[in-house]
Amino acid sequence: MTENAAEIKSQITHIDTTNDNLTGRAGLTLVSRFVRAAGIPTLLSNKFSFIRKSSKGTKLVSTFHQLNCFFINGRIFISPSLINLKKIQDTVG
Repeated sequence: MTENAAEIKSQITHIDTTNDNLTGRAGLTLVSRFVRAAGIPTLLSNKFSFIRKSSKGTKLVSTFHQLNCFFINGRIFISPSLINLKKIQDTVG
């Protein structure tokens, strides 16, 4: 037996689908790297460079990268109180 074979404690017998994830955003890191490598944030920051009036604060490239990841992630970040307010308004009127 080779040295690598001795380290294997179990072998894969079959592959199946699952709903389990490492984290809630397991694939977002890969997508983030792709977005950066494709140059999308740089392209957007060059196109919308007129937005920045000074060099202080967060760079536009970083802002557009975060926005792209936010939209690709697809999760809805709504305050539960806003959802409850909507339910109350629907029942009242």
